[in-house]
Amino acid sequence: LIPVEQNIIYLYNQRGEITGSVGISRDVTERQKAERDIKEARDFLDNIIESSQDCIISTDADGYITSCNQYFLEILGYRADEVLGRHTSEFAPRRGEQRESTTGEVITIDEGLYDRAMTQMKQLVQDGMISNWEFYLVRKDNKVIPVEENLVYLYDDNHNRVGAVGILRDITERKTAEREIRETRDFLENVITTSLDGIIVTDASSAITMVNQAAVNILGYSREELVNHQI
Repeated sequence: LIPVEQNIIYLYNQRGEITGSVGISRDVTERQKAERDIKEARDFLDNIIESSQDCIISTDADGYITSCNQYFLEILGYRADEVLGRHTSEFAPRRGEQRESTTGEVITIDEGLYDRAMTQMKQLVQDGMISNWEFYLVRKDNKVIPVEENLVYLYDDNHNRVGAVGILRDITERKTAEREIRETRDFLENVITTSLDGIIVTDASSAITMVNQAAVNILGYSREELVNHQI
């Protein structure tokens, strides 16, 4: 069997009677094979996107969402019909807002954070991509999720921008760990600073990296005279 594409027309005489027909048959074996290969590649890519533990979205040239994977819906708490067709900016917190984060903190979208976001957007327009940008997404329950974003523009053959693809990673666990480390460090520094015993901290080569006030008082040197010197 050969797959073909057929075009057939009747032939008529001057009285309008059918006298025959002409058929053109084109072998479409290669085309069907190409279509099958494209479908298999698309299905394979769709499977990768859907099974990814990162959020993957695509937008049109104006920033309206045209597709997203299941993980994006799961972490935001939306259905697909509640997301598709909406602008990406609708899922970003506004300047000056305070929202509870999935890390347990209350996040303020202050001027500095907002200005950095605007800088990233300018870089995206200028370079066509941005990498490892940390910002927030707003969930359906109004909490914010810290995410790391990688965005790239898509272009046609004439280099006209036709859309964008974004890969966003939920970094709640990383941010929570960073906060716990910071809080632990601050606590230990406070213990060292307020201790009535002299405490000296060194690096592996015995160079002093930290001294508390009690150690300064005991030794009679200033902090500047002790730090970076060998014991």
